[in-house]
Amino acid sequence: MLVCMTNCHHQVASIVVYDKTFDEIHAISSDLNQSYCIVLLDSTQKFSMQYKAMIQSSSSTKSVVFDLIDINNPNNEWFLQWLCPLSLPLTCVFSAHGNLIDLIPGSTQESLLYTFEAMTNGQMTNYHYANRFNMRKRELVPLLDNVLKCYSQIQQGVFIPEAFSESLDYPYAYYLKIIGGQLNNDSTCAISAANNMIAFTTPYYIDLYRNEILIAKKIINPKFDIRKEPHIRVSNDNVVLKYLEQDKTIPFEITVYNDGEARLDISKIYLSCSCLKLDTIDYFSIPPKDSVKIHLTFQIEKKGESFREFFITSNAINNPIQHIAVTARQLQ
Repeated sequence: MLVCMTNCHHQVASIVVYDKTFDEIHAISSDLNQSYCIVLLDSTQKFSMQYKAMIQSSSSTKSVVFDLIDINNPNNEWFLQWLCPLSLPLTCVFSAHGNLIDLIPGSTQESLLYTFEAMTNGQMTNYHYANRFNMRKRELVPLLDNVLKCYSQIQQGVFIPEAFSESLDYPYAYYLKIIGGQLNNDSTCAISAANNMIAFTTPYYIDLYRNEILIAKKIINPKFDIRKEPHIRVSNDNVVLKYLEQDKTIPFEITVYNDGEARLDISKIYLSCSCLKLDTIDYFSIPPKDSVKIHLTFQIEKKGESFREFFITSNAINNPIQHIAVTARQLQ
């Protein structure tokens, strides 16, 4: 009995691999006949790196396979396009047969424990999953799994339109239909999907699916010219302000240019803290080949150097989420 109890509670180290393709990690897990995880991480983000270290040192009562994916690797961009996560890290739990079981957000010990639970039981957990689709996790996961299966089929050169009968209404599903329509020489399917895809005009979707949107526009109009789209440019994306005393308010301005041949719509200007203030409205339009000045102030709250940033979101095809860094540097 003691031997049995010891064996039952024996801890084994996790198997950790890095940036494997979906087919590669599935093959590894199939050989071991066990479930596995794909963990989306941002190598520039502190919480992602902390979670990576936690996984690397983790153990469980059974062998567990983790594929740690850095979303900054261009080859991994499709994971973001498929899942559209609200935040990272995000752990995708799969069965040994490659079926999506669960989505576990976060970088805490609790996230890891729920991941082990899903892998051990082979079932979805009750751990929360906030998402852009505004759906319950139990409804969303099977639909995302279906999109993934369609993606895998298309990678093998096969497109079955009926497979999308229960799919999500979002750009990636329509992009797969575009590719599938081209595989089947079905221009009607490809054009219909392209029209549905370009209907998603939020800065987030333009940023995430920029190349795919360009493909869609060219399918709809073979004479499409990217120069006719709105293009954003700013006078300075790395502002440095110099000051002598703290508790001072420093004004500065940024010029926003529209280098394109269509109207540039600024939908929102997001400030990173209350020490930055915008002295103009945070939404406006800029005609083609024109510009607008935006006026801001930076309240210096401490000595030394302070770093802040703000974001300009728009319908610009080149950079729909424009980041601008602001550094306040005290003069000696």
